[in-house]
Amino acid sequence: MSDRFNHGYHNAQRRDAALGGPLGAGFVLAIPTPDLDATYDLWRSEGLPVTLEPEDAYWARIFYGLDPDGYELMFEQHHAINEPT
Repeated sequence: MSDRFNHGYHNAQRRDAALGGPLGAGFVLAIPTPDLDATYDLWRSEGLPVTLEPEDAYWARIFYGLDPDGYELMFEQHHAINEPT
């Protein structure tokens, strides 16, 4: 964990909001989902803002969005793990 002043942000707008906003503005809640595309489509259909479009990270496919109160959520669909046979 890091504090909001030493944390890496995915864009300058989110950094400025976290540093200038109320306490808790830099917090990101990670929510696992089995179907990121369906979650993204639902998020968009509800008219909620997306701060990072879907992309592949090393551990999962992810996207970020703001809830109605302005808090940032990260949705993640973990990549399949290829177990040795």
